[in-house]
Amino acid sequence: MTNAIFETKEILNNINEYISNSNLRVDFLIKELNISTVTYYRKLKNKSFNVDELVKIFSHISPKEYDQWYLNNLLQKGLEDEKNGKVNTTAQVMNEFDEKYLKK
Repeated sequence: MTNAIFETKEILNNINEYISNSNLRVDFLIKELNISTVTYYRKLKNKSFNVDELVKIFSHISPKEYDQWYLNNLLQKGLEDEKNGKVNTTAQVMNEFDEKYLKK
């Protein structure tokens, strides 16, 4: 956990460089983050973006890397659900589908 904290701090310390080296426009990021221009520049200056904002920023700076991370997390969650028996059989899924969409 300590590594994650220091890695996040390192990202925040270099956030201006990451954004500057990307092809993203500042107005696009401001819109995506749903913050004002003043707030954006204050957060950039103070290196105070929260984790959710960092995820949004990096999902646009490195979309392929973000997609790979996101899919890997979904896969891991699915494998964990399967291990814990939190899955439905194909027959159960088909039954639920029929009841919800086909039967009136």
